[in-house]
Amino acid sequence: MFGDPIHNTRELPQQKLGNICNLKAGEFTAADLISQFPSKEKPYPCYGGNGIRGYVDNYTHNGNYSLIGRQGALCGNVQYATGKFRNTEHAVLVEPKEKINSIWLFVLLKLEDLYRFHKGAAQPGLSVNTLNVVEIPLASQMLQAQFADFVQQVDKSRLAGEKASKIIQNMVKYKVKCNIL
Repeated sequence: MFGDPIHNTRELPQQKLGNICNLKAGEFTAADLISQFPSKEKPYPCYGGNGIRGYVDNYTHNGNYSLIGRQGALCGNVQYATGKFRNTEHAVLVEPKEKINSIWLFVLLKLEDLYRFHKGAAQPGLSVNTLNVVEIPLASQMLQAQFADFVQQVDKSRLAGEKASKIIQNMVKYKVKCNIL
């Protein structure tokens, strides 16, 4: 729908990521404050650079945001956080300054292959300053909304397919007979 975002094959207008989004690393979170599983006392997911590290008792954000991993072999990976969550100093929160569809932005950032901007060999990393100047194509809000609707429909179809597959697997496992047609 938008072509190759790295080469901007659809010739969409481009903006520096830092011009349209605030980028900020999260807060230090000591490992002993993070639980492996959610509980009544620690219900909030805590994101590090590679996704959910565990669960904590407080949150720093509430909403739908992209998070960019900034350290290690997987720096540049992009996660999608929803609801109440905490992000650590290893994840950069991407907060749009203007109206941008969060799902569209998430998919775009994933397709941008942000790892290509890393510095360092032994311990690769991405700084906020580096990410601020990455140029990305910017589609109209109407196209962003259409794309996000499409992504949500695909996700629903995928989940329905996975559910049907599990039902069939259980039927085979337990040798359930069914007459179809």
